[in-house]
Amino acid sequence: MNPNKKSPFAGTIDILKFTFGHTVKTGGFISSTVLVSLLLCIGLALVSIIPAMMQQEDDSDSEQMHIYVVGDGVVDMQFCSSAVMNSIENITFEDSSKTVDELAAEIAESGYNSAGIINSTLSQEDGKITFILPTGSDISEESALNILDRLSNALKQNEAAMSGLPPAVISALSMSVFTDVYSAGEASRSIGEILIDMLAPMIISLVVYMVILLYGQTISKSIISEKSSKLMEMLLTSVRPYAIIAGKVGALWLASLMQFTIWVLSGICGYMIGMIAAKAIQPEYVSFIDELIKLIREHTSAEAFSPFAILMGTLTMLLGIFFYFVFAALASSKIQRAEELSNGMVIFQMPVVSAFLLTYMLPLTGGNSAITALFPYIPFTAAFSTPSSVIIGNTSILTSVISLIITVAATLLVIWLTGRNYKNNLFNQGKKSKLFGK
Repeated sequence: MNPNKKSPFAGTIDILKFTFGHTVKTGGFISSTVLVSLLLCIGLALVSIIPAMMQQEDDSDSEQMHIYVVGDGVVDMQFCSSAVMNSIENITFEDSSKTVDELAAEIAESGYNSAGIINSTLSQEDGKITFILPTGSDISEESALNILDRLSNALKQNEAAMSGLPPAVISALSMSVFTDVYSAGEASRSIGEILIDMLAPMIISLVVYMVILLYGQTISKSIISEKSSKLMEMLLTSVRPYAIIAGKVGALWLASLMQFTIWVLSGICGYMIGMIAAKAIQPEYVSFIDELIKLIREHTSAEAFSPFAILMGTLTMLLGIFFYFVFAALASSKIQRAEELSNGMVIFQMPVVSAFLLTYMLPLTGGNSAITALFPYIPFTAAFSTPSSVIIGNTSILTSVISLIITVAATLLVIWLTGRNYKNNLFNQGKKSKLFGK
């Protein structure tokens, strides 16, 4: 049968299967997958274990602390001491008329290592509070600074109380005020929605950016290396170049997604192992990641993270990555030798870096909303902006569908251009073009 009468993509599945099997069986792919998985698992486990161990040490160090207060401060230290004792357990204060040196010597002789000295030189205008750690003290500098911070806040409250102002006025002066700006008619946003708007684009766009840069060069090397293979010339007699490009890029795309999924699952597994170990070390340990997730769940609108929004966001992300992989093949399709790979990578990397920075930085800086509204309709920017925007509910489902259709059309166009360049450069290698020669 004449191959020109076949579908342009006939044989794509066979090429995809062969390339995928060959890729995942290489030593480099297996070793990198295993090594990075172990590092992620161990690293994310330590993220929970180390804070739990530090918290346990702090708890063990904070057996009953006794703080001696000396100096010529005129502010009521008893008020401040009671305020600190209400917020820090296992601590007592004692006013002393002795000097710092005398107290330090007594503490050293007694062998009581959970004692400290606060020297106050406070007046109504200014002053200083110093925490002295005796030789061999078990009290850490972090604990001492924490006590001083709380003591300083208590002193300010004491000064306000001594001023004679009404309690309501004192409460108003010490009240924390949250400020924000909204347009007329705009609904206020919760803390969870603000966090989502900041974190979701950052995390998802960074993942897409890392995957594209990490595997884009692999695709370029694969395209260039097989130009010198006689097998490709024979294969092109029965398979259209578009099928070769689609199959090879699709195989590397699936291999990269499989590898990245393994890494993500390894990280999640490591985090869960770390949480189990952290709870065993410190039963009251709470991970900041858990607290952040809880805060987001409690304050996020119901429209965000719907199943269909997550599905569309995932599809736009996967297709956007595939588009960039095909573009990497296009950038390297005219390169004849491996030594020229850097030229092709520059052509590939410039749009990647530019689109990532544009979609990530412009919204954060309050850039032109008319430009950001175009991001879903441009395949280069849609890969970075549309997935997170759809998932958090800032982009409609209709817009995401249109974005998908445009990206599919652009991907097919790039495959066609890549296949044509691939075939022409393969069969015309070393020959002069008719335009320049006889």
